[in-house]
Amino acid sequence: MNALKHTIQQPFISATGLAAFVHSTWALATLFGGDAPEMRLSLQFAYWLIPAMLIAFALDVGQIATSIQIRNGQRNLAKYVTFAVFAIANYFLQWLYMAHHMPELALGDGVRQQWQDMTQLIRDASLWVIPSFLPLATLLYTVSESDPPHNTPRLVEVAPVAELPAKAPLENEFTGILEESDDSFLATCDTCDWHGTYESEYQAKQARNAHMRSHKLEPAFSPNGNGHHH
Repeated sequence: MNALKHTIQQPFISATGLAAFVHSTWALATLFGGDAPEMRLSLQFAYWLIPAMLIAFALDVGQIATSIQIRNGQRNLAKYVTFAVFAIANYFLQWLYMAHHMPELALGDGVRQQWQDMTQLIRDASLWVIPSFLPLATLLYTVSESDPPHNTPRLVEVAPVAELPAKAPLENEFTGILEESDDSFLATCDTCDWHGTYESEYQAKQARNAHMRSHKLEPAFSPNGNGHHH
């Protein structure tokens, strides 16, 4: 369930993981099981393919999950080290696949004779450069500006009633904290369990200040039982 959630939330990371999945599976299967057997429905082929698929899938899901956690603000050393391990594993498996399958590309007739040596060097460097594209793109996307958190309450400082419009200043007015969600404001009391949800910040401030004034009107009893007001 979490893997599916991560895949839906981060289509870019999921696409890069899927792109690397086939090559990673081949590289892992070959390293663990040798050359691929005949591609047909058989226990031998399943034994060669399935363990490698599971490992490659775990690497992809781990990279996606770590990327999302970093983008959501969990920027600590452990997360960065974990992501780096996944990125290095991704790079190596892509490099191994390419090192085995890369053909010798002939230079076109339009390449000048004076440029032959430099052009061949740049062409051969693709063995090292191209496998880095997916890990590098994933890394840059991960450490870029983070996504805004979903449904995360934001603390809003409540101003004194004297600063609110359409109301005369009051002395000794209480201040407090409001918690803002997507479409409502939660006002709470510092001294009792009272709370209320309102459609606007102004309504929440007014309600809380009205409630806090009620505390000033409650009788307080002295030890001899005689009540008096604040």
